[in-house]
Amino acid sequence: MLDANQVIEQLVATSENLKEIRGSLIEAIPCVPESARGDLKAMPFSNLLAVYIGWIDRFIEPRPREVRAWNGFYSERALLHAHAINALADKFARGDDLKNHLSPRIHSSGYEPQSRTRTGLVVKGKDRALNAYGVHHLHLVPGNEKGKRSGDSKALLFAKVGLNHVLFLMCGDHGSFDDGTLRQAIADFEVASGNYIRGIEGVSPDVNAREGEALARQGINALTQSAGLYAAPSFLSSAMTSMSHRIHADKMLDIIEQWEPLLRDEGGRRQICEEFGFPFSETARFGWAMQYTTLYLVEAQSGQAVFQVPYNRH
Repeated sequence: MLDANQVIEQLVATSENLKEIRGSLIEAIPCVPESARGDLKAMPFSNLLAVYIGWIDRFIEPRPREVRAWNGFYSERALLHAHAINALADKFARGDDLKNHLSPRIHSSGYEPQSRTRTGLVVKGKDRALNAYGVHHLHLVPGNEKGKRSGDSKALLFAKVGLNHVLFLMCGDHGSFDDGTLRQAIADFEVASGNYIRGIEGVSPDVNAREGEALARQGINALTQSAGLYAAPSFLSSAMTSMSHRIHADKMLDIIEQWEPLLRDEGGRRQICEEFGFPFSETARFGWAMQYTTLYLVEAQSGQAVFQVPYNRH
């Protein structure tokens, strides 16, 4: 009996559509050095998809989003940069392309072989805020085509970006990654949202936010205290990759495994149409498509999406 990975590999090997997607993922991911692309070619499709999600999630798909902020966002620093933050909020609401507010390094760093030192794993090019905390960081000052920024370009907006909404979490700077302030802000938000660990009244020894961030940099997840309660703000694998990216990739693989066999005969295509209320015809043909972190099943002739598997960031 085939295991899940073997089933997926067999489906990819017998589908021109999935083989095309596999090839496009391999070509899209930047590799450092370029010879590392051979690693991608040798990867099982399940691992390749997880690497791709980890890279493409650094970008923000241009689409209108509802802008939200929690009460803890309105710090003195956020109020100081209120004009720039409001301008960025307007861009989110309109669905503007925000690539000039992101680090230019997202275009050049994607997959890189891991190395290990006596202090732990070294994975260059990884976005710790995104991988550990599920949070994008945006420069309030947009960069030019070369990524250069003018004026006070140190301030960063940390935001949790969903498919249809964005939540402003904190205004900080690059020091916020290391000094624990980002981690503490996320722990404060989680506790305020009711997402704290029940039944814990104290942990010995206590780990403060700065120490928790240092542990996260070694691939160790720890609890952080807020208002006497404990939250788990980071969700990181020991390889310094996002476990939520892996979970989303597995979800897409489950969907492909479930529905791909039905695409291959008329009875299966009829079942898909009935399941999702799509008009059936004998000429209807379906295929898979990827757009940013979302997987779509699309009817080929009309180009209409039958259903989608979006990335639900928690």
